[in-house]
Amino acid sequence: MTTLPQAPLIEIDGFSKTFPAQRALEGLSLTLNAGEIHALVGENGSGKSTFIKCLSGYQAPDPGASLRVAGREVSLPYRAAQAAGHGLVFVHQDYGIVPTLTVMENIALGSGFEVHAGRIRWREQARVATTVLKRLGRDDISPQTLASHLAPSARAVVAIARGLARAAEGARLLVLDEPTAALPDAEVAVLFDAIRRLAEDGLAILFVSHRLGEIFDLTHKVTILRDGKKVGTFDTAALTERQLVGYIVGRDLSSLYPHLVERREQGRLLEVKSLTGRRVREVTFTVDRGEIVGIAGLLGSGRSELLRLIYGAQERAGGSVLIDGQPSSPRKPADGIRQGIAMVPEDRLRQGALGHLTVAENMSMPTIGRYWRNGRLRRREERARVMEMMHEFNIQPPEPDRLMGRFSGGNQQKAILAKWIETDPKVLLLDEPVQGVDLGSKSEIYTTIERLAEGRGMTSLIVSSDFEDLQAVCHRVLVLRGGMLVAELTGAEKTVDRMLDLAYIGEEAA
Repeated sequence: MTTLPQAPLIEIDGFSKTFPAQRALEGLSLTLNAGEIHALVGENGSGKSTFIKCLSGYQAPDPGASLRVAGREVSLPYRAAQAAGHGLVFVHQDYGIVPTLTVMENIALGSGFEVHAGRIRWREQARVATTVLKRLGRDDISPQTLASHLAPSARAVVAIARGLARAAEGARLLVLDEPTAALPDAEVAVLFDAIRRLAEDGLAILFVSHRLGEIFDLTHKVTILRDGKKVGTFDTAALTERQLVGYIVGRDLSSLYPHLVERREQGRLLEVKSLTGRRVREVTFTVDRGEIVGIAGLLGSGRSELLRLIYGAQERAGGSVLIDGQPSSPRKPADGIRQGIAMVPEDRLRQGALGHLTVAENMSMPTIGRYWRNGRLRRREERARVMEMMHEFNIQPPEPDRLMGRFSGGNQQKAILAKWIETDPKVLLLDEPVQGVDLGSKSEIYTTIERLAEGRGMTSLIVSSDFEDLQAVCHRVLVLRGGMLVAELTGAEKTVDRMLDLAYIGEEAA
């Protein structure tokens, strides 16, 4: 990104937030310039979310904080409903789009409907929607289109349009909190075009993301938080990826990814033959013992369904699976577990854990039978093993009685991974294993997968939207498109560009 003239638009000084048992944010000061795209990064628990909640009015910062917008002092604290009036626009990861409403109705949910004599003026409402969408370079989106019919990037644009409409002509700052978490790469590019247009229009943009490539591609500056404190603000172009990772985690990570050990010949473990489901059609492949295989594809390609069919979480319409030469036909996940299959699902708190139970209860759930003796649960033995796992997988804080929902995303994911590895599976299925986790946890998770492949001969299948991850951590990558296996990539062919080409061929026509 090019260097911009320094024109302070948003001046934030001394933002702190103290909770009864923790100081989550300490003295954050930040200047955001007109036309600048500024990244805010840090591991989960670093203070990013706390800062955004304080800035948006959902939480009050500690006394002593100050905020100036376009040179005007803003009185703190204010309510969330008042943020737009101060020129502050916020778009969060889930977008908050109502799929059963039209584009213009979704936009009106923020700014209010145009009404005359008690009736909605739909023509005027459409004009408002068209005007704000044109500002984002998306006048191709019809105001009358149902939101459910929009591409993911278009839904993100509508969420931004709603925020801009709420602030009317007074928008000064757009805060984007993990807006690309659920977007495939091509959709990210479309969203970035809209963001750049707003920056060129003079807005300040605060962009929160765990994806390093996006930070280097999009932003002018980056501010790093760690343990609630500001590490520093840097010109993005002056940083290397290694330097940025080091600042974020507070230690040197010579590489974000573990060294991929060349696979030893250990024999075939998994055979999938003509596997068919609702979306998946006639998929056939084999995997060797100790091999790490990636599954690449767009949303709707059948990549997640493929894992569910193998695991027994979804009924098969046809085909077969062999593990160690023996038929595996699980009718439910419990059957899959007994047959040596474990799965870490994409939605960790809805499908992979119970947030209202302790981390100890979650981690010992699949193996609880080990701790029953003579009709009694050996709590001390269970707790001791959980503590061992928490230390082995670096789950922080190491508090077994802490509710699962109170851990950061990265620590939740490590706990879920640990509980399934404790079952000693032959095949480990991982659906978006590092989605929404911090860089340190991401590195630890991939290092664990590599260690298990090399040490135990555990076979892993990894579904990920991040093709760079698949390139770095997998021996092979299978590409799905339209429910069918279209390619198997190894060696020099296993590149991000090749995966993208194969995943997107024919998508425009579809």
